[in-house]
Amino acid sequence: MMRMKIVTTICALVCAPSFAQAPAPNTAAAAQRELWLATEGRYVRTWRVLAPLSAAEADTLAKTGAPTALIDDSNAAAWRTHVSYGDVLDAFAGGGMKDGSVGFALATIDWPDAGDAQLLLGGNVRGVWVNGAWNGGAPDSPAFVIDGTRVDVKLEKGVNRILLRVERFDRPVLVSMRVVAPGFVAARSVIAPYLVADGTKLTLSPGTDPKPPNPLVKYEVLAPGGHRVMDTAPPLNRPATIDTANWADGPYEIRASATDAFGKPVAVYLPWFKGDARAAALRVIDAAAAPGADGHVKMLGDMLRDRLGPDGDGDVSRLHSPLMEHAELELERAGQTGGARAAGFVRLAWTDDVDGSTQFCRAYLPATYPAQRKIPALLFLHGYNPPNPPYVRWWSVADRHNGVAERHEILVLEPMARGNSMYRMLGETDVLRCLAEAQRRFPVDADRVYLTGESMGGNGTWMIASRNPQVFAAAAPVHGGWDYRILGNGFGWLNPQATRPMEHFMQEAQSSFAGAEGLRNVPVYALHGDADAAVPVEFSRHGVKLLQRWGYDVRYREIPGGMHEDLKARDEIADWLLGHRRNAAPREVRLRSYDLAGAKAHWVRVTGSSSPLEMIEARAQVIDELVLRLDTKNVSSVTLTPPKTLFSGNLQFRAPGWTVIWNGERHLVPTRADGSLELAAVGVDPGPRDKSPALEGHLSYFFNTPFAIVVGTGGDSARRNAFEAKAQALIESWQRWQYVMPRVFHDVEVTPGIESQYSLLLLGGAADNKVSARLASKLPLRVARDSVTVDGRKFAAKDAVAQMIYPHPGNTGRYVLLVEPTSIAGLRFWNPAAYRHPAYNFPLLYWDWTIVDGRRVPLAQGLQPDRGWIAAGSFDRHWRRDDRFTVVGDASARERAALRVVPATPPKLPAEQLAAYAGRYVANPGQANAGALVEVVVDGGTFAITEPGTGNRLSLEAESTTDFAVVGTGAAVRFLVDGAGEPTGVIVDTADGDLVVTKRAN
Repeated sequence: MMRMKIVTTICALVCAPSFAQAPAPNTAAAAQRELWLATEGRYVRTWRVLAPLSAAEADTLAKTGAPTALIDDSNAAAWRTHVSYGDVLDAFAGGGMKDGSVGFALATIDWPDAGDAQLLLGGNVRGVWVNGAWNGGAPDSPAFVIDGTRVDVKLEKGVNRILLRVERFDRPVLVSMRVVAPGFVAARSVIAPYLVADGTKLTLSPGTDPKPPNPLVKYEVLAPGGHRVMDTAPPLNRPATIDTANWADGPYEIRASATDAFGKPVAVYLPWFKGDARAAALRVIDAAAAPGADGHVKMLGDMLRDRLGPDGDGDVSRLHSPLMEHAELELERAGQTGGARAAGFVRLAWTDDVDGSTQFCRAYLPATYPAQRKIPALLFLHGYNPPNPPYVRWWSVADRHNGVAERHEILVLEPMARGNSMYRMLGETDVLRCLAEAQRRFPVDADRVYLTGESMGGNGTWMIASRNPQVFAAAAPVHGGWDYRILGNGFGWLNPQATRPMEHFMQEAQSSFAGAEGLRNVPVYALHGDADAAVPVEFSRHGVKLLQRWGYDVRYREIPGGMHEDLKARDEIADWLLGHRRNAAPREVRLRSYDLAGAKAHWVRVTGSSSPLEMIEARAQVIDELVLRLDTKNVSSVTLTPPKTLFSGNLQFRAPGWTVIWNGERHLVPTRADGSLELAAVGVDPGPRDKSPALEGHLSYFFNTPFAIVVGTGGDSARRNAFEAKAQALIESWQRWQYVMPRVFHDVEVTPGIESQYSLLLLGGAADNKVSARLASKLPLRVARDSVTVDGRKFAAKDAVAQMIYPHPGNTGRYVLLVEPTSIAGLRFWNPAAYRHPAYNFPLLYWDWTIVDGRRVPLAQGLQPDRGWIAAGSFDRHWRRDDRFTVVGDASARERAALRVVPATPPKLPAEQLAAYAGRYVANPGQANAGALVEVVVDGGTFAITEPGTGNRLSLEAESTTDFAVVGTGAAVRFLVDGAGEPTGVIVDTADGDLVVTKRAN
């Protein structure tokens, strides 16, 4: 049995439905007595949507009843399924609808008894059908008011279909609906303001009925920089009319504010642009294209271009946010107030040295800014966005206001974290950089920094808080987290045959709770819905149980019936977080980490480990004055900086040193000038070129440093072309993920400055690459035609490829990653996309070097691919090869495995044979992680397969009549055929094993 991890390994961190067959809930839950609540009706969050249509098309469909019927006939593809994270259906907002367009939304409702019911609707719903029968229309509603319209209906027992017709006019279409029993009373919005522009007149209306005893609404018109153009406060039941004739053209915000019946303030913002917004957008686009434009302006130009659409006729309302941001950016650069103002929005921007790209973090300021005191900060981590779109298309990327920031007097930061990164490596670095930029820009209270996130962001909250506990006062993960122990054998993680060191290490390293010990001094509030099918509640229960058993400060709330959705707890979370302050000087510190980079907590920093394939663990306690107890596993050197505030006076400077009892042995450790204590294990002599938290190896970690790809130009044209093709595949892989061109040079272009500045990915050894030739004597890798030697140990390797990460001889803070084949045929087996998971982007290669050939070794789930390689290994702390950390392939499995042979000239298969392979295939039918679809297509002269887990189309080239390789990466694809030559399945090699597709879907 081969395995499929690529689709399901980390789906629990996100929102894919792969865990529908996850472990059943705890049987004890059935004995719980649930709190009785009268039904309020859940808002519909799963819809079928049809849009955009013209009014004439919609009228024709409505008359024939066709909108309901369409989902059952051959035109079903016209409908698309949309699952809303919150109560509001926003699928029409970006669906190409223009003023006058019509759309349909279809919901399936399960109702307990036949009879009367009511629909509570929000939005401009112009028609309602129930089970195919016309049920009338709703009145015009220019404002979006959730539950604003009540419609009486009759429902059948069981399944009911409710169809809504919506219309668009001068603003995006939003819809909400829930079904309730007659007589249900719902709380309504105090205000749901809207505006109507007519020439130079602007009419503002609250959009709701008056609600004594607070009948006034205040309107403030704000120009860029928060400059108040005017304000007025008419009675709530009277619109305000404003003459704008003398106002300058440009973007404005209208803030409507009122007070609810309980005296709580309510504020809503409306965007408005005076003049020609399209013309203004084109001016910004031109400015972004001008020489010298920075990354921030270029991004705004891209956002405007994307929102204008290819024909320039996009939704004008979607231009407002980038136009206002650009105007405020210009004010700021002129020395005036821009976005940094009360209830303001600032997009923090910086250049990331990793690839030279501009990265962003959204900062939402409280309504009290600027304050007379330091302000708390809350980092909110976003969830997984399956398409991994470019930055300008991400969720909420143009939101200008954040209710949590304004209601709780807190700075809310929303890092981008490099998109779908699982908050590892680049993602973690980006979050911490966002905080550092905010601390540089705003008066952040370092003792009141908090972390929260949902879904993948919940996973990131667990990990980043545990790897950086000294930063955060408290953390709140929401339906996030993953651990192999909970998945069980059905997903291959507990395979008893997985006995190799890397197999155990990878299980622990990929767990969200790998470093939970570090949360000793960080209070945690975890939330999860018990009906979550995407990230089962068992994961949060597991993480919480760990902390409870250890006596940590943890609060857990499990929401009955809550699914993978907005749990409406952000205000509750903010209130809880703000009740905590950072413990800057804890007496006890704990940590656990899979790498040196994360082996830090408060005043403990592990600087060296004994084994690169084991977890690092430490517990440090201040026992008495100048006495410390330190217990560790897999620690060879450590720095301790006991906080001065634990004692009165500066005791550590009044004595020759501290007594440290390390793993039961007493040491008198002198205090350094900075107050730190340096310890090393017996027999360990740390050196400046040793592995360190900043430079610890792991092939995948190369891409967390400023890097450049260097392509060799030596050798004949066939070799040069092969290296160029591999470089292009690596470039495309990075661009698909990060939407930026990485640095690429030919070896003859590399100056001494370039060579010393970056980590270098060298394609080709000394004979093929001039930079490799200059560095060869200082690298412990030797490649011959039939062998590879790593630091003195020789491995037989014909038609193979070696890769190795090693410290840069010319820069102590950089790497060299050398890729060198024994032959040009062997180069095919280097997969430049294999450093990270193709869908979820977590690191896959924790080895420091590998040697791979064309053996295709089938692997059971839970086994790592090094079993099928020639050899792999990690260097020791001194960057020397060590037999303890060296593995060779499973000899018997390799002997039985098929050997891929690269033909000198790839065969050209008949078109009819390729057409026979085309179609859809179901992954791993009958297994726990089944269900993913893989499509094989013939498109003109291209034969391609969609990448499992991402949907990216990968071109294939033939190696035989049934064996193919992905162009560029060389990943193997084998079609299975029956005795009659008919295709029955396809096997796709993945970076961490094989994905088996054994059943053709059509």
